[in-house]
Amino acid sequence: MIDRGAIMHKIISRYMQTFAEETFLPAKMDEAAMFERFANYCVIRSFYPEDFSIDSITSDGADSGIDGVCFIIDGELAATLSEAKAILSRPKRNIPVDIYFVQAKSGDKYDRGEILKFTNGVRDFISDDSQLPKDDFIQRQKEIFDLIIENVAKIQSGRPEAHLRYVCTSNNDVEAEIEATRVSEQRAIAESGLFSSVDIEFIGLERIISLWDNTRNSVSAIVPTLGFTAYPEMLGVSEAYVAIVPARAFVKEVLMTKDGKMRMHIFEENVRAYLGDKNPVNNQIQQTLNDHSRQDKFGILNNGITIISADVKIQSKNISFDNYQIVNGCQTSHVLYQNYDNLTEDSSITIKVIEVTDGDIIADIVRATNSQTEVTETQFLSFTALVRRLERYFESTEDKTGMETKLYFERRNGQYKDRDVPKRRIFSIAETCRAVGAMFLQKPDLAYRYPTRMITDLQDKLLSNKNKEIIYYASAVALYRLKLLLSNGSLDGKYAIYKWHILMILPFVINKKVFPSIQNKKVEPYCQKIIAVCSQADEGCLNAFEEAIKVLNEIGLGGTRDDIRSQAYTLKILAYCNKNYK
Repeated sequence: MIDRGAIMHKIISRYMQTFAEETFLPAKMDEAAMFERFANYCVIRSFYPEDFSIDSITSDGADSGIDGVCFIIDGELAATLSEAKAILSRPKRNIPVDIYFVQAKSGDKYDRGEILKFTNGVRDFISDDSQLPKDDFIQRQKEIFDLIIENVAKIQSGRPEAHLRYVCTSNNDVEAEIEATRVSEQRAIAESGLFSSVDIEFIGLERIISLWDNTRNSVSAIVPTLGFTAYPEMLGVSEAYVAIVPARAFVKEVLMTKDGKMRMHIFEENVRAYLGDKNPVNNQIQQTLNDHSRQDKFGILNNGITIISADVKIQSKNISFDNYQIVNGCQTSHVLYQNYDNLTEDSSITIKVIEVTDGDIIADIVRATNSQTEVTETQFLSFTALVRRLERYFESTEDKTGMETKLYFERRNGQYKDRDVPKRRIFSIAETCRAVGAMFLQKPDLAYRYPTRMITDLQDKLLSNKNKEIIYYASAVALYRLKLLLSNGSLDGKYAIYKWHILMILPFVINKKVFPSIQNKKVEPYCQKIIAVCSQADEGCLNAFEEAIKVLNEIGLGGTRDDIRSQAYTLKILAYCNKNYK
């Protein structure tokens, strides 16, 4: 909730403007709603390294005391009830579940009344006898929460963890009264018995700036070594070293942020998420670390950690690396971090640091270092031949119109972080596939309802090596233009929830005919027409999208969100298009 009489801090205002442009927020969105989304993004992005839709975690407006709710289940963001069901239905136990609650306030002080309103909203949210008003968002999130509680037998520690974050722009120390409120409210929520742990944190000006910066900047580390040796020269690898480093120094310099939090984004290239301390291997690592008589042997008992970096240097007895990723050793890293206070000066860890930028060699390293246990092929998606071709295809396209039509395909998370590339022009594998699935496979209901499952469910069709690269680029250009038109007010914002259905209709509107198979050679000129129209910010482009919206109005807009996401609604649209665009 925002104090609308407050003056937004200048730095935060500038960051919010950048954030709004990159995420296609409507130009007319007021500062209050924008700050809520900005705060939610900064908080959740510090825990979840993947991109996500900010509207999927942000309240629609009803004043329940909560501005954002986010569920991270088994390392995945569950934005819908269907996604949560799919994750929780996996045949595994000890599934980690973290629930994040956020309230944003632009005032320059920690307001006890607002804090109490926030924590009361959380208590009401988790109650069986909820009394506070709930918008559609809070109601949907409540359904996910209830599902989690129904599945506690499968959840790590038997209950989820709760994390409350109160965000404001204060640059002052937390007063004793406010700290006492935090402690008492944390205890009160914990007494519900619904969570294995509860933590409440206040995020002020410096911290919110730091969180935003962490989403933008690459990370560097300098670690002292107890000894190292260089690998012989090899083709495609600039430098490579194996080093023994103190475990405490590794945690502090490589894994921790300045405020002691885990750098989650450094595991984006690791094919496995953290499996939890109940995992047998992780439990064994923890036992070794908790036994001071065995800590000195940790370095020889553990397989070590593999790090890839864009720049590796040896400086005296120190090793430094920039823009790095841990591609193997996620489990060890997490256990070391969790046991940081127990680590003695005798404990060490072996690290392998490789300076490499070649995507094929990185793929080989990831595969080789993760071959000890089963890894599904989908986890190596970014290294498939088609996905590598798409990266090059997007790179080969040129903006010849003078408009914002140059787009970038992000094959690996964060690969454009150090380049001067506007985030709004970057398309991840997931978002691109979502657009293709909606536009060319005619599955907007899946794109809407099951975004994280779409690639898995339709992988054979979505990512067939026989597919033409142009369908991915055409889908991205169309989605990019649609987001721009919605954000600048050229199209009514109420149609934003129909964007996947609009993408399905658009090829009919532009080509005036049913489109061919995505592997048919005729798909190329079909896509070229789509690209030609959507690349121009002119009347012709706007008219095409308006006609697609007219189709929606002709058949009738869906009632509830569930109606819109149904297959029946998709089939209704397709029947109209197949009849009227022959």
